[in-house]
Amino acid sequence: MLEDPCKVFCELAQTTWNLLGQCHALKIRLDEDAITTLLLTNIATRLRSTVLYADSRAREAETGCDLELLIGSATDGWCRFALQAKRISVPTGTYHKLDHKVGKARVPQIDLLRSYARKHKAFPLYLFYNHLVSAPALYPSAFGCSIAPISVVGGALATWGARNFDWIHRQPGTVHWSNLVCPSGSSPYSARKLHFQARIVSPGLDGRGPFREEMPESDRPPPGLNRREPSAPEMPQEMDWPEFFTREIPPDIRAWREKGKFGSSESPHDTPLALAIIDTERSMP
Repeated sequence: MLEDPCKVFCELAQTTWNLLGQCHALKIRLDEDAITTLLLTNIATRLRSTVLYADSRAREAETGCDLELLIGSATDGWCRFALQAKRISVPTGTYHKLDHKVGKARVPQIDLLRSYARKHKAFPLYLFYNHLVSAPALYPSAFGCSIAPISVVGGALATWGARNFDWIHRQPGTVHWSNLVCPSGSSPYSARKLHFQARIVSPGLDGRGPFREEMPESDRPPPGLNRREPSAPEMPQEMDWPEFFTREIPPDIRAWREKGKFGSSESPHDTPLALAIIDTERSMP
């Protein structure tokens, strides 16, 4: 029987936290690509999702997108996310490669991610793999995978001493990655944003938390995301669905799925390193 995507994402975050802690204790290096492969393998087997991989060795320095997620259903429509993964440095709680620059031209990776997402009409996110040796009480060990919009990462890059778990997870836009697939408000980590500040927020990606109030207009997700309802909510006539929401699977992703691989003729800048298509209706038990 297929598993609930919300439950799977929560458990995978716990697994990531524990694995990073174990590797740190044993002095074993664990890079982002290994964690991403572990997550995608579980998504493919436990949710029976379509997962495609590229040869990352040849393209690691050419793309700003490690992973694409297409999440939704034929009933509710689809939301497309372009993610760049970053692993925490366990001893220090910092993200050393947050300001990574690519190629001879030293192009900031964040700019490549932004361009890739704009070209493919995807919502750009950073996916953080986390473990803290001494975790504050407000952060449970299940917070091994979190997501943040590029506006948060841009703020961290522009702020002295901000490229760390503490600063990034103080920002209202940073949430547990289960909010991508859990029905609105049902993630165990949506009602408890787990700020260090003495205030509780309800982030989610459903347009009712700080994603709506505090994100730039261009970075905001659609109000209907994460609502598993018979049909997507109607929008006021004067508003259009954000570009990264579509009623049907985008043509390029549909072609990749039918081929079972990324197109060989496509530029490395035109495809992600990996893709997962998560059908929330079909995945439900």
